Amino acid sequence: MMKLGFSEKYKNAIKRFIGGGLLIDTDNYLYAANPIEDKIFKYNLSGKLIKCFKSKYVPFKSLDKDLLPGTEGIFRIKGRITQTLLNRIGFIGDKYIFAEYIGRKGKYIEVFSKEGDVVNKKSIKLPKGFGVVGSSGNFIYFKSMLITDEKPDEVRNPVILKYEFTGR
Repeated sequence: MMKLGFSEKYKNAIKRFIGGGLLIDTDNYLYAANPIEDKIFKYNLSGKLIKCFKSKYVPFKSLDKDLLPGTEGIFRIKGRITQTLLNRIGFIGDKYIFAEYIGRKGKYIEVFSKEGDVVNKKSIKLPKGFGVVGSSGNFIYFKSMLITDEKPDEVRNPVILKYEFTGR
């Protein structure tokens, strides 16, 4: 069994938050991320860490400290979060990886080569009210998200946006 190289600094918080992800590419490398840290770890399938890479332009703010042991499931977030979470990772085609970040300043995407180089020239901020729902080939799909103060009879029809990633 492979142990992922996530920081021990946030071992309790990592259990609390949903996000990050695991990917395996066609070259048999595993990419792993957790929601608390601004890192994507690249491993070979034997478990050897090949590279660790992080965002360059996203305004990432980590937790100040870990949660207390045994409290991972009893907290609810009230109001705006002040930290940034790495929400998900995914492939764009066979050469790139995207990471979606959610924080107090909005939602962002950073695009990496599989070698860990940041491809975008600045942060890519998502349109307000949209989140990534998936990717296929060179396309990323975004869906309008439910606004929490909408009443059930006022819920908008969902909108799906499709963006093509054209490379550098």
